[in-house]
Amino acid sequence: MNKIKEYIKDNKTNIIITAIVFTAFFIINNIQFIFSHGVAPDVLFFGTEHYKAGNWEISLGRFGLVLIDKLKFGLVNKQIIMAYCMLYLGISTLLIQNLFNIKRKISVILLSIVLAVFPTFTETYFFLYCADSYCLAFLLSVIAVIGIKKYIETNEIKYASIAIISTVITCSLYQAYLGLIFGLYAIYIITNKKDINIKVILKTILILCLSVIIYYALVNCILAIKGIKLATYKGANSLGIETIKQIPKSVIHTYHDIANFLFGNKVIYNNIYYRRIINSVMLLSIILLIRKSKEHTIKSIITRSIFIGILPICIAIMDIIAPTTTINLVTGPGLITIYILIITLLDKYKFSSKIQKILEILIVTMIVITMHTFIIQNNYTYRVREHTYQNFYTIQNNIYTRGTSLKGYKKEMKWLFSDTIPFYSEYRKFGNGFISNDNETYIGIRRSSNTQIMNFYKNYMGINISICSTDEYDQIVNTEEFKEMQSYPNDNSIRIINNCVVVKIK
Repeated sequence: MNKIKEYIKDNKTNIIITAIVFTAFFIINNIQFIFSHGVAPDVLFFGTEHYKAGNWEISLGRFGLVLIDKLKFGLVNKQIIMAYCMLYLGISTLLIQNLFNIKRKISVILLSIVLAVFPTFTETYFFLYCADSYCLAFLLSVIAVIGIKKYIETNEIKYASIAIISTVITCSLYQAYLGLIFGLYAIYIITNKKDINIKVILKTILILCLSVIIYYALVNCILAIKGIKLATYKGANSLGIETIKQIPKSVIHTYHDIANFLFGNKVIYNNIYYRRIINSVMLLSIILLIRKSKEHTIKSIITRSIFIGILPICIAIMDIIAPTTTINLVTGPGLITIYILIITLLDKYKFSSKIQKILEILIVTMIVITMHTFIIQNNYTYRVREHTYQNFYTIQNNIYTRGTSLKGYKKEMKWLFSDTIPFYSEYRKFGNGFISNDNETYIGIRRSSNTQIMNFYKNYMGINISICSTDEYDQIVNTEEFKEMQSYPNDNSIRIINNCVVVKIK
């Protein structure tokens, strides 16, 4: 406790700067989302007002979500969830400063902005029912690496225990945050001014691996007790010899995904924001800063070079754990470590000559421009989802009005929607390219549509409807009466067939 008080006293100015800058940019970046209706389609399936994680999350190995939801009694409230997210990420910002001993005010400001506006969080917020838990996983990931750092410095087992416990809990919330843990750990090795013994590095890697083994053992115990099978999800359920066989291919995939994030359009849209050029300059700056850093021994240079080389593997570790996955903004939270690395190097390097000062100005400018484009992109993403909501609300209002006006309509009748309704927002190309690229409205076909469409009617229109069963669906769509119908929005696109209100969409 005394050490904490002393740290706060010594870093009071930076803590105040962090609080002001992080809060200001968090609000600027997210205020549109906080007071709008746009969410990910999944949220309608699970719940926009109340949801408690259960067997599905346990089957995914995310048993921590069950406990978190019990503690908040299943409440799903956008303003409260966003307040939790802001708190967890704000604390994380301060802890990252402590982890990498970041002192310069410009570095503190840049780090605060990065954590407030990074698009991974924007996309995470759309999954409202678990967004706060994922941000908590981010905080615990930072704590895990701080535990490793303290263990390296003191060799005390209590810090290794903190690292293990934090890593296990992090995985129980979302396994993808392993990429953040390994990414931060790699940055700590790369940027540490002191030489770290190879044996100590191997020991700390074993601690992290042990954490994953303990987590995996816990998952299997819980699954056995509950009588639940591990879900077939992106290949993560097939850990074993097949995963090992896939490692060479998966390793190549990690580099491909990181390159895609920096220069492609599959992880995030880069083309219209000139980030390919900006990221090229920043990567060159990282190389220059690392080359200029004074090293003590050849071993140290080799060790740090190795960790620089494997940083993409650390960040995109999910490519190895779940071989059929591809890193995106939600499954790749470790992507943020690229910017944390350059800010940490910026903080540690002394810019003395005129050329060096020009390099410093260039790096700061590139980061500021990048964060500026992230804010713009995030807000376009929020706008796209709001447009999707408005479009779907208008369509469903029209469908419900027409359906309930049909001759012979009764309130207890079930509804059938034959397909999805595609919608393309005019701002789609300016968004992040993940949730904003989801061009279908909230309903799907058959089983997948049932809960989503019913929840939309209930939560946004105040109407309770029921959807026909799969058997009823199959029977109705094969009738001549259905085949003669026109597609929505034509006049003959909504009819009553077999005591169901049928909406033919395609």
